[in-house]
Amino acid sequence: MQSLTQRQLKILKKIVELYLQGVPEISSLMLTSLNLFNVSSATLRNELTVLTNSGYLKKTHYAAGRIPTLQALQLYINLLNKEQSAQSNITKLYNDLQITNNIYDILIQIINILSRLNNHTVFITFKNNTFLRNLKNLAKSLDNLYKKDSNSYLSILNYVIDMLENTNVLRHKLQDYYAVFNLQTVATLPIEFKSQQQNDLFLISYAPFKIKQESLEFIGIIGRPDIQYIETIPLIKELASILSTI
Repeated sequence: MQSLTQRQLKILKKIVELYLQGVPEISSLMLTSLNLFNVSSATLRNELTVLTNSGYLKKTHYAAGRIPTLQALQLYINLLNKEQSAQSNITKLYNDLQITNNIYDILIQIINILSRLNNHTVFITFKNNTFLRNLKNLAKSLDNLYKKDSNSYLSILNYVIDMLENTNVLRHKLQDYYAVFNLQTVATLPIEFKSQQQNDLFLISYAPFKIKQESLEFIGIIGRPDIQYIETIPLIKELASILSTI
């Protein structure tokens, strides 16, 4: 991936935010109408071409708008890691958390806090266990997608549950992805589900932690791409940091 100018980063960040808000495709005309970049429509079109050729955007249909790629989502998350944290939720986290001498008690506290501050399915791996909360929210999200395809709904739901509950498989999958991209921040792993009717993308956003001399473990969430990243990413990062200092 080539380095981007500040203007290209600003444009890409706005495109990702629009996409996460539910806008299905983003065009240069739409961006021009926002009056945020102080450039001509021709310049915006050129910048979109650069971002597309660089692998950050892709066209969904011929001559239509564009959507961000996984690389764009990961770059967006990296930018959020450099920005100021969502302080209100971080403060609430510390107000609710009580550090004890029982590691499992702390893990349960942390996953409960994250589940209260987040509508998506959350998880923590530790040794041979995966601690899960809000699994019903993932089931509901899948149900909304596959109302007319019950076979796909059940097969995908079973696949996700098996993946999350098989701690060693999940840990290796997350660790391999983290290592391949040489990440230093919260990572975003895509999980693409294919049914007879459509392809849908879910994302696992997660961060590693290590308690004392134990093996590398992970804390994160799984859900649709409309995850509230601005609020969620700082929380995952902060919680992983807390777990690493126990």
